[in-house]
Amino acid sequence: MTRKLKPKVRWPDLHTSPETWSNAELRGVSINPVATGIGRHPRSISDEDWVLGCERDIDDNGLAQFLTDLLHILRLTVPKYLGEPQPIGDYPPRRTEGDVPLPSVSYQGDRDWNDDGWNKEMVGGILCNPVLAGIPPFKAAVDEQAWITAGVRLAGKFGLRQYLVNVLYQLKKSISGVPAED
Repeated sequence: MTRKLKPKVRWPDLHTSPETWSNAELRGVSINPVATGIGRHPRSISDEDWVLGCERDIDDNGLAQFLTDLLHILRLTVPKYLGEPQPIGDYPPRRTEGDVPLPSVSYQGDRDWNDDGWNKEMVGGILCNPVLAGIPPFKAAVDEQAWITAGVRLAGKFGLRQYLVNVLYQLKKSISGVPAED
């Protein structure tokens, strides 16, 4: 069982210069998937670059710490960007190289979602969806530590890169269309 970790990231004051941000703030920005175009946030990084950058962060900090920090940053930032997505513009060019797979999990409404019974794509999608650990405006359906522990196991089963792709896919599908809170 993974021990409970404390977040080691912070969200910076975006009105200050990035040169003044602490390492914890820089790391908080770098692991935040909102920059891939979630909600009203414009897409400023490709999904692939986010996945590859997160792999490097995990190499430095460990997967359980990364997942702890990811949930912390999502809870701070997702509510700020809820609402209609930005118009689709040019896809940001990839800045790094690496083979990044397509999602291997299913979200409700996907072609392989089965309303008559469970399949492995559905179960995988549910287990790697971070909103189930309580990302506002969603209430937690599972304990944060249980989600992190499942994430560590799933990354071992799927492979780290595939797991990160699946997490981002589930997050984007969950957040899309959620109206901004007034």
